[in-house]
Amino acid sequence: ERIERRNYVPTMEELALEERRRKKQERDARLGIWSFGQERAYPDFDFVRTGELSIQIKDEYVGGLRRNWNDGKRQKIESLVDDIAGGIATYLAAVKAKREERERWHRDWERRQRLSALARAREERETLRSEFLKRFVAISTEADEITSFLARLRDRLPAHPSGDLARMLEWTEARLLQLEGDLTPDGIASALCEQELFPDVDHLSPPDVDEE
Repeated sequence: ERIERRNYVPTMEELALEERRRKKQERDARLGIWSFGQERAYPDFDFVRTGELSIQIKDEYVGGLRRNWNDGKRQKIESLVDDIAGGIATYLAAVKAKREERERWHRDWERRQRLSALARAREERETLRSEFLKRFVAISTEADEITSFLARLRDRLPAHPSGDLARMLEWTEARLLQLEGDLTPDGIASALCEQELFPDVDHLSPPDVDEE
């Protein structure tokens, strides 16, 4: 119901009461007695029920649809019941459609975020895979170079080398054994297992369309 604010019209009794209150306040002021918070004998405004009714749907930010119905000069709310019921149903359907659209957008956004995270993770793994391969290529290259070096050196070594030369040769052969151990299938598999670069079940693969 529409409430109308009107200037309050005090009664004679209220005017007389207000006059007595005002004079008392002036006397107290002359005597140095101060009081605060005293209200006037009557209010400034009167709030009057107009008898005019209105119905309003809570604004859910659905544009282009009616959500207000009011009493008018030629029509009353009672005569608009069918229009109001239809308008409420239409508005609720639009609210539902908007909510579903928002939920659909949110699901699409989450899907894009997941796909983007997977793509980044795959790129990072490809980098690690390349680094892993380069590491073993470097090991293989070093092993081949040491093998070639030892073969060339042995052709020129005395039957029983000694001193620093013998110790260097011993260390070089031990280094070659270590490298060749790293290059065995078991050695490579062990290094792969530690980093999980080629898992049996790839959790970073893009999901199928049916899985979305």
